[in-house]
Amino acid sequence: MNESPSRPSLNEGSASGGRASRWRSDLRASRWRSDLRASLDLDRSKLQWRWAAIGAVLTSVVVAIGIAAGRDDFVVSVAIGMAFTAIASVGALEGDKWRSMLWATFWMSIAATVGQLLSQAGDWRILYIAIAGFVFGFLGIAGARASLIGVLSLVVFIVFNGGGQSGSLSAALVTGSALAMGGLLIFVAGAITKIANSRSILRESRPRPGFLTRVRNTELRGEYLRHATRLSIALVIAGAIAFWFKREFDFPHDYWIPMTVAWVARPDFDGTVSRVIARVVGTVVGVAAAALGIEILDAQGFGLTVLVGIGTWVALVFVWSNYAVAVIGVTILVLSLFAVEGDRSWTSLGVRLLATVIAGLIVIVVSELWRKDGVEGAR
Repeated sequence: MNESPSRPSLNEGSASGGRASRWRSDLRASRWRSDLRASLDLDRSKLQWRWAAIGAVLTSVVVAIGIAAGRDDFVVSVAIGMAFTAIASVGALEGDKWRSMLWATFWMSIAATVGQLLSQAGDWRILYIAIAGFVFGFLGIAGARASLIGVLSLVVFIVFNGGGQSGSLSAALVTGSALAMGGLLIFVAGAITKIANSRSILRESRPRPGFLTRVRNTELRGEYLRHATRLSIALVIAGAIAFWFKREFDFPHDYWIPMTVAWVARPDFDGTVSRVIARVVGTVVGVAAAALGIEILDAQGFGLTVLVGIGTWVALVFVWSNYAVAVIGVTILVLSLFAVEGDRSWTSLGVRLLATVIAGLIVIVVSELWRKDGVEGAR
């Protein structure tokens, strides 16, 4: 008499499933611990002292000139263009550096103009932000530098889409022109310093695959399509929560939640978690530092230009060596620029901290969707 093949018992299956579940939980906890350590590590080889000093001094001087001329709103846009263009070029080889600056200037100017044009679209703004997130998220497929430029452009789009500016064509063109002016100023200043040292600004370019070549790469295309889709979902959730807070509690600067989502979302889950941790830690310290200068020391007028310079310098020095410290600089820079426009309240500082935490939680939750390693990690 033939015996039937033995089957695992229900208890054995449950035990196996329990072990797999515990293994996945332990793996996830290990990742979180490594991400926390990674967010605090400092790569000294990537510190950018000289370029940071140039960018900080020039940005401070331009802001000081704008304050003296009484053009606070215009000079804030110029300063954003200068600082973000400088950030986009940090650490690149000479030829790539200048091309990165020009591309960053172009895309951020377009993003600011279109974002402000659509700023009076009501609830439809959520859809526009999601579309911008998908486009800029997918364009990161062109490489790490393109990914950074995409993040900066998306941040600019969200800020000028939700900052309460006029949605008229003339106002939007002025804003876009101001960002372009800032980017070109930092480009020219950098080029002059190189030429003064008898160096060509076009040399040392690193050859790399073209954009279409990378798009044809099935695996790479799938990774960035997944990232772009998740980023759009996260921005829709962030926009909906921000709109609800704005309507129910008169939440100021509601765009800070989707803006933070744009800052921290990454194509890979591990990178996203480490950036969330770094973003929260950096924002807490940055808000405290900005509060010290703006509220406690009562920095006014030209005193704010010092804070702008400090924030720009810290962001540029540490942008590739330690994200958490770079976020401290970006936070000081942004809050100082808002203070130049007259936004100095403690409430505003606290709201931005709360918005950062909310955005971080959104990104972590959405990052669990459609994960590439979801099947592989269970094997």
